[in-house]
Amino acid sequence: MLTERPTTRSSRELRLPPTRPCDPDGRSAGVGIEVGDDVIAVSAGGAVIVPGGTAHTFWNDHPERARYVLVMGARTHALVEAIHASDDRSPVAMRALFESHGAELLEP
Repeated sequence: MLTERPTTRSSRELRLPPTRPCDPDGRSAGVGIEVGDDVIAVSAGGAVIVPGGTAHTFWNDHPERARYVLVMGARTHALVEAIHASDDRSPVAMRALFESHGAELLEP
């Protein structure tokens, strides 16, 4: 979770000591990401930055579980929450939902 907290202490005073991440469940599979016209295979531990306003999608094309972190603004978060809460996933309903959040659902 990305948060902002005002402080009077320096960033260096508040930093964590160096760490090596551990995953008790093992490494997860990578994901595929389409950003504009590019298709990128991202392996476990990798990262991709998608500039705001850029058409994109992502998927897990492995049989193993994939875990990922998304950083998004409040409007995009509200859209994602609305998608997960929706019982109607038809193209017409999804298009209307996207439009109601100021986004555009693109055709494949």
